[in-house]
Amino acid sequence: MSAIKRILFIATLLLIVVPGTRSFAEDDKFEFTIVPYYWSPTVHGHVTIGEQTLGGNAGVDQLLDKTDSAVMVQMEARFGRFGLFVQPNYLKVEDTQTVLNTNVDTTLKAWMTEFGGFFRIAELGAGTPHRTSFDLLIGGRYWGLETDTTASAPIVNVTLNNHNNTDVVEPFVGLRLLTHLTEHIIFGGRGDIGGFGISTNDVKSKLTWQAITFLGYEFNKVIGVEAGYRWLSIDMEDKNLSVNNETKLTFNGWIAGVSFRF
Repeated sequence: MSAIKRILFIATLLLIVVPGTRSFAEDDKFEFTIVPYYWSPTVHGHVTIGEQTLGGNAGVDQLLDKTDSAVMVQMEARFGRFGLFVQPNYLKVEDTQTVLNTNVDTTLKAWMTEFGGFFRIAELGAGTPHRTSFDLLIGGRYWGLETDTTASAPIVNVTLNNHNNTDVVEPFVGLRLLTHLTEHIIFGGRGDIGGFGISTNDVKSKLTWQAITFLGYEFNKVIGVEAGYRWLSIDMEDKNLSVNNETKLTFNGWIAGVSFRF
């Protein structure tokens, strides 16, 4: 099954499983939302280079266990049931560890930008304090990964340096839920899946999945605060190298942000 057919199949399933009873808010006006977030993730997974696999007890769990900075900004515009969104993310992880008597310095910098559109497939209780909405998300995700690794063995006085840049563009499809528990307190959740084996520049995104859940408080119609948890997992393979290369990493941690709507 091709990647496009997979996306259409998943989108159709999402439309089927959403309850049929719905009341749409057909307000023909634009609504803009900007939410800057701070994200504090930890990293788990493994990296395979040739016949060597780093992971488990002596791999990425130790090499990439400290996040220096992680920020993201959710920006979207909605008109009635339709909308567009873009979400740039920046993540930097660096650490120094000793593996098999070798000092290894690793720095990972990642720019990830999500873009696409959404369709409000259901809105329950429109016009009431306890309204709930479901959005179907279809879009793409750009990854710009930069990895610097320096391995030095003091005993034999040998230092090896490796710098690698990777650019990947992948599709994804997902579903988003937003419900008002009270007039001011909201609960939200999002899940998506992407990759589907799409290859760009000899880099194959085998599977990417993401899940976000949060609670928020709206002070008024313009300003609010949000806090929650985010999981993001990637599984990529770089065919451009002369040896086997696979990166499987999962980032998870708390997020907090301030929302502005107008």
